[in-house]
Amino acid sequence: MGEKYLKRYKKYFRAPDVMEFDMQHEQWLFGGEEYAVPVLKAIDEFMESKV
Repeated sequence: MGEKYLKRYKKYFRAPDVMEFDMQHEQWLFGGEEYAVPVLKAIDEFMESKV
């Protein structure tokens, strides 16, 4: 994620929980299992946590 977008999230959201992954835009969708697995795992962990 670029600094521009991170700065924007911090400006408009009180305490953003930003998880950064080393990949290009939407690469987790089309880049194969090596990119999809970490993203889907992070989503699963978030869904199981109490918010």
